Amino acid sequence: MRPHVYHGGLIVLLGCCCLAAAGCSNPARQRMIGDWEATYTIDDEDLAKIMPSESGHALTYAKALMKTASADIHWEIAADETVTIAARLLGAEKRRTGTWRFLRADEDSTTLEIHFDEVDPVEVEFTFADPDTFVVAPIGLANFQLTREIRFKRVRPAA
Repeated sequence: MRPHVYHGGLIVLLGCCCLAAAGCSNPARQRMIGDWEATYTIDDEDLAKIMPSESGHALTYAKALMKTASADIHWEIAADETVTIAARLLGAEKRRTGTWRFLRADEDSTTLEIHFDEVDPVEVEFTFADPDTFVVAPIGLANFQLTREIRFKRVRPAA
């Protein structure tokens, strides 16, 4: 074996290892990993989007019922690039599991591509207020429709 060929292969191998390690230790990617929770209070604008105005009595009843309703939303963004989103409203829970991929970041935000089966991937930008708080702009993910910004807080395990 010629020495220069061996060294060239070794350099390529080391370069690939460094790139892989850099991707795994990317601070912008790492800050996303964890459990996040938010409460989303239903308002008249949300109800108007959920129920058509021609619903008459049903809309009136729904407005009375939902006036004080809120949805508890939980995101689990795992290091293995899986994401689980769960929402609980009036005792009913809806849960979806999919995958995520890091796209880009700057000092204050991180953008991920989130994908659920049978739904086109969606780019979601997470804007950080601090290391344990981010805001998500209105998005539609699978069956989850967020019609306004929501502030999520990191869930810390009990010590």
